[in-house]
Parts: sequence; structure tokens; C-alpha cells
Amino acid sequence: MEYCQFDTFNASCSTSGEVLLVGSAFYGRLSLGQCVTRDYGFMGCFVDVLDIVAALCSGRRDCRLAVPRLRQLVPQPCPDDLTAYLDVQYRCVPGQSTTYSSCTPSVNKPTTVAIPFYI
Repeated sequence: MEYCQFDTFNASCSTSGEVLLVGSAFYGRLSLGQCVTRDYGFMGCFVDVLDIVAALCSGRRDCRLAVPRLRQLVPQPCPDDLTAYLDVQYRCVPGQSTTYSSCTPSVNKPTTVAIPFYI
């Protein structure tokens, strides 16, 4: 599903006992569609952002990610003056979202990580 340049990716599992599982996530200009309606010669410029989106969303009951935030997190795959969008495929799978605290070795600060437990 496409999330345009100024949209927010919102995903949630409505059924109790299910968590999100992100299958794919790309940022750029993959093809003509809802977010890109004209081809200016730069179709197919994109970057795989599955690691980022999965780290933020997989194993949780709901997730929000502002698409403009990706401009700060990844190198721009297309010329700056062209609109890029987020294309994400996800599904809800049986599981329970559980939160653990751990320490990040480089900064030694506690962080929270959601790890899915599949039933």
C-alpha cells in the first residue's frame, strides 16, 4: 500500500492476540499510482527500508511512521525535487507483543524492544 510524501503510515491489528509483520517496505518512486501520477523519467528509483519499518512495527499491535521522517533516515534514492513515497506490505499474525528492556552497548542507555511471541 502506498503512503504519499506527507502521509503517516498507520497500521494496526484489530484482532486480539495478533501483531504486525512487515513483509516489504520501499521508499522512492516505484511506479505510477496514488502518489506519483506522472513519469518525469525517474521511475524505479527507490531504497529498501524493510529493516527500518520492521524494527519500528513488526511485533507490535499498532504502528505509526511519518513518511517525511524517512528523508532524515535514508539516502534519497531520487532527485530531491521529485516526490518520493513509502510502499509497505504487512499483515497481522497470531502473537503477543511483549516489551523487554535492554542496554545499548555503545551508549549504555536502556532501550525498549518489542519482540513478538508466536502462539
